[in-house]
Amino acid sequence: MSKHQLFLILMLCASLILGACNGNEPSVEGLQHTAEAIAETMVAARISATSRAAVPTATPTAEEATSTPTPSGPTPTQIDDGPCLAVSLSDESIPDDTVLQPGQAFEKGWVLTNLGGCTWTEDYDLVFHHGNDMQAVHVTPLPGWVAPGQSITLTLDMVAPTEPGSHIGFWSLRSPDGGIFGPSANGTFWVRITVPGATPTSQARSFGWSGAGAAASNGDLDTEARIGDGTGNESWQGFLTFSFGNLSDEATVTGAALYITDDYIYASDPFGSLGCMNVYLSFHGAVDAGDYDNYGGSPLWRFCSLGDLTGGAVYGGSDAVSAVQNALPSGVIQLTFVFDNATDSDGIQDHILVDPFLAVSYYE
Repeated sequence: MSKHQLFLILMLCASLILGACNGNEPSVEGLQHTAEAIAETMVAARISATSRAAVPTATPTAEEATSTPTPSGPTPTQIDDGPCLAVSLSDESIPDDTVLQPGQAFEKGWVLTNLGGCTWTEDYDLVFHHGNDMQAVHVTPLPGWVAPGQSITLTLDMVAPTEPGSHIGFWSLRSPDGGIFGPSANGTFWVRITVPGATPTSQARSFGWSGAGAAASNGDLDTEARIGDGTGNESWQGFLTFSFGNLSDEATVTGAALYITDDYIYASDPFGSLGCMNVYLSFHGAVDAGDYDNYGGSPLWRFCSLGDLTGGAVYGGSDAVSAVQNALPSGVIQLTFVFDNATDSDGIQDHILVDPFLAVSYYE
């Protein structure tokens, strides 16, 4: 309440007291008007004081985060025990291998969901990572805040190359401190289109594994890619690393196959008692006991009999192609081999040791 408002209230009160003392008793109507004036003055003073009070900063809503940029805000902070920077790709426009005419303008959009513990602000950027930029702007600040659990649609204006064939460009999110992150292992997501015309010559290369190991459910380790169960009914999972050598990370992968050579070794009947052998994308580094069950998603390849192993190369689907494509910048891909069933609990060793090649077809 201002000094002026307090003074006015005191004067009104004083006038009532003096009127009573002088024998000039105010009328009921006069008292009512005076009381109303005091009440109006107090309400006005309260409104004035409230308007000057500090208003706490609120977390922006999903609509605010994707429409009106916030002029300024607090530095993003960790709000839970999870990773600060984590994201998933929820949806996208221009699906992979969409056919576009040479030089055709288009708009690529990604719907990204904040799975981490930090709010993304306008200090975060959408940045070009590698590949074909398709004439898009390389750095675009986010248009607003994205709180944990919220999603944002990021779009870029692009132009299809004039050269026929498959074209791919990789993009990332960048935090204010320069950290690169995204939904894939190397922090990227991409746009991949096809321009019609004469198809570039496809090439193919095979890569042998460069590292192997196995981990068991009881914590035991092996230096070979052992898959199956042991005499103690422990379950074994095999791990293999493939290095791509000098294969360009700008190559466009069109096929990915596993070829299990005749050098495999098996004991008893692993396929008969344990089901199919599944191959998953994993990120295990050097194999240790903690890598047991370190995989997720759908299998990239699946082998359900010894005949599957001897039938030549087994091509994976689009998930396998994407996994190899996304692994090119790092130069390696790591895979986990797991049977459907951990053990058949018969005390008999049912396992297989594999010696595969990874065959990749691609355009450069």
